[in-house]
Amino acid sequence: MEIFPPSYEHATARDTWAIVARYIPSSDLCAACLVSRKWHELFVPFLWGAPALHFRGDSADVYDALTRFRKILRYSRYWVRELTHTLHLPPAPSEIYYGPERIWLLEVLEYLPKLQSLIVSRLSFFDHDSLLTLDAKSGQSRLDAELRLRTYDLRLLLADREPNTTSVALRRGLLHFPKLVYLDLSYTTSAKDHGVLSALSQLFHLQVLKLRGIGLRDPDADVLARAIGIRVRLLDLRNNLLSDSAIRALMHNCFPPSNHSNDYTFRRMEECQFEWRPPTVPLGSILTSDSMKDEHLDGHFLKQLTMPLDGRSTLEDIPHVGITHLYVADNNISVDGLLGIVGLGMLFVLDCGTIGAARLMKESVSLPASRNKDVSQAEMIPGAERLVTILCQPAGKTLTYLRIHHAMVTSSTQVLKRVGPWSASAPEEEIARDCLIQDLIARRPTIPATDNQSSEGGHLPFLHPSNLSHLKTLILTDLPSSVPSSSPILSSLKRFITACADESLLASLRAQSDYSLPPGRHRAKAEKQHAKSLFALERLILEIRPVSKPSNSSSWSPSGYHNPNSTKSSTGDADSENLWTAAMNDF
Repeated sequence: MEIFPPSYEHATARDTWAIVARYIPSSDLCAACLVSRKWHELFVPFLWGAPALHFRGDSADVYDALTRFRKILRYSRYWVRELTHTLHLPPAPSEIYYGPERIWLLEVLEYLPKLQSLIVSRLSFFDHDSLLTLDAKSGQSRLDAELRLRTYDLRLLLADREPNTTSVALRRGLLHFPKLVYLDLSYTTSAKDHGVLSALSQLFHLQVLKLRGIGLRDPDADVLARAIGIRVRLLDLRNNLLSDSAIRALMHNCFPPSNHSNDYTFRRMEECQFEWRPPTVPLGSILTSDSMKDEHLDGHFLKQLTMPLDGRSTLEDIPHVGITHLYVADNNISVDGLLGIVGLGMLFVLDCGTIGAARLMKESVSLPASRNKDVSQAEMIPGAERLVTILCQPAGKTLTYLRIHHAMVTSSTQVLKRVGPWSASAPEEEIARDCLIQDLIARRPTIPATDNQSSEGGHLPFLHPSNLSHLKTLILTDLPSSVPSSSPILSSLKRFITACADESLLASLRAQSDYSLPPGRHRAKAEKQHAKSLFALERLILEIRPVSKPSNSSSWSPSGYHNPNSTKSSTGDADSENLWTAAMNDF
């Protein structure tokens, strides 16, 4: 880690080879390393930084490439092996029955002392045996093995979709990586064991945790919440079996107390930035407070952790402030479960998808027209008016990304009173800017009170873009692929999109009217930034519900056979489930 800034000569140096080396083919890099000692020191980091990127062949040759790489490691110089920071092994097909020796993982970690990122997603030989080899030698007692536990400086581990791992191997393997910052065990069903979840309490620097589609239930979520505490910033729990009880467990354990927001440690992120610099580049990549609020936080961490951590900061400097990015879509969570966690005012990103209450509206589409007409909107989406109101309150102003069911926008029956339109084709000098601003402000609706009387007629509060001016990305899910022309969904979407355009224009006009902004050539840039602070929405994404294909004649299968949450074998163990899953389409 650097203590002082780089020298002026180093910061202003323009080494052409260091810039173009990443675009040179592997064979040419190998030849260039043999030219001179200077070229060897210049080009060898690009060969050994992420050596798996230079493996030849397709995914079927992963075993051969890894075997050759292990042989090279045994006689490579130590300072060369220190250059490796990322090892990304491509997915190996399950048809490879004779994989490498079980000590392959131990050899990789021992021979690469500064390995910080290991990507082994869908790798069939990242299994029970390879993880258990990380423990102490078999001749030692269990007490000696625990006292002499060997740890490694791994910061990132992507091990999603690993069917050959077991809960015992994962629990014991995680203890060897206490410095993990990014952990992805999505669709690795053995990770839902309470022993594995409890082992997460030993990862003191964990910031990103993804446990998507592993069958977590409410008791499992309670163990998880107590294990991670307020250390994790990004938590991905999509495609599980969680309910409102799991959300309450997260609220009680994974968010700081209300008085903690005034603490210096909590506010330190607003005042600091973290920088890492690759040895071949004079200036590095910076992780700022805006990056911590961004919807691509996992991408920022992935980018930082797949380069050498050589800079003015360490990952231990990043404070722990609790969950700020929460992904809980495709669970059994209702609107009531989201009210409390949104009301905390700590979330920057929330992905709730088609929440449980909104599924009632989805199911009502299949009802007969006469019966569907009698069902009021308030009955189809209970509690939606409270969620709309809390999103408009200061507690919801921290959100910059929201993915939610389209009913939050399309289920309102409130009709806006239109103000006289203005002519966009008229010259700007003929339109008074102040009058136009007042015209756009007058188009905003007033939010009715959310008492019992306000929803007696099924009228929900209107989710207007002016109340979501802090959002940068809004995703409306589960929109039907086709609706009749008289459907209120079309008019609601048109009204909402038109309102977004009005708010964007209003923000631009207000920025032009702000005389506190600097004049001159920097005026346009300042106006653009100020307009974004007034209305930040950049992306409005409409997710269309997949069209159900007509059922054709097919072979008979038991009920729930194709449901990923149901067991296909009589025993229910992992090996039998994998065998039956692989044979689903044999006949």
